[in-house]
Amino acid sequence: MSTPFNAFTLVEFLAFAGLSFLYVRADDSLSPRGKTECTIVAGILFAILVAARAPALLTFYRVWAEIGPLYFGYAYANGPLAALFNPASNYYDLAANLSSAVAVSAGLQWWPVVDTGSGLLVALLFPFVVAGTTQSISWRTGILLAVATALYCVTASETFGTALHIKGWGPVYAALVFGSLAFKQPLNRVHIGLLLVLPFTGTPAAFALIIWRLPALCYGSLILSDLWFGLFLDWRRRSAAHCCRQRIPAWPYGRSRSSVLQACQTCSCSRWVVRSFGRPCFSAT
Repeated sequence: MSTPFNAFTLVEFLAFAGLSFLYVRADDSLSPRGKTECTIVAGILFAILVAARAPALLTFYRVWAEIGPLYFGYAYANGPLAALFNPASNYYDLAANLSSAVAVSAGLQWWPVVDTGSGLLVALLFPFVVAGTTQSISWRTGILLAVATALYCVTASETFGTALHIKGWGPVYAALVFGSLAFKQPLNRVHIGLLLVLPFTGTPAAFALIIWRLPALCYGSLILSDLWFGLFLDWRRRSAAHCCRQRIPAWPYGRSRSSVLQACQTCSCSRWVVRSFGRPCFSAT
């Protein structure tokens, strides 16, 4: 049986065409009002694409899979406060825990609405987060178009309609954060807020953030050695110059000024190697 929410309908086609047109026409030379209007229209088109991906979820609410017994059931038995710290599935899922606490506080009849609505809310908030982390209009529309296209590679419609799968949006938001920072976007409150929240949304976002910082963990010692070596080299040059002026043996490099300069050149070469291999690992952070 065909599934209408997977069909490429006329509405979806028009939304894709409109978002593609904005990406082509978007220019950073637009006036502030034009940038705001372009951002709003792109966000609306992205919301239409998300809704058209699974339109049945707009009218048919349900509690999806294990979020019922593992999260909502735990919250019902232990209360909303204990639900916030529920370590179900051996990892912490802030979105599922928060949704279960809200659902139990609202009442049993609201469980399907909270589960479905929270899943859709995270997807619909994405354009606002893009606008908060990226200043370039062309980049904003390009990111929305790329993510909207990637959404159609996901065949499971329940991805958009359950708090259980909000963790799948975690690496998307994480990639948006360190991608915008890599392209020299200024760090702001949106970046900081996401970096504080994303590690608690599940393992996908946590792994993405770890991979992002992995070069710093591997090459942090090189940067520290680079800093120490710079201080040492500056001190050594001053000491060598003083030894040459006072005719004091510059141990351990010998008595002659040429040997001292050769040693300093060796230190400079080593420091250049450290910088050359260490700095690219941090140029994106």
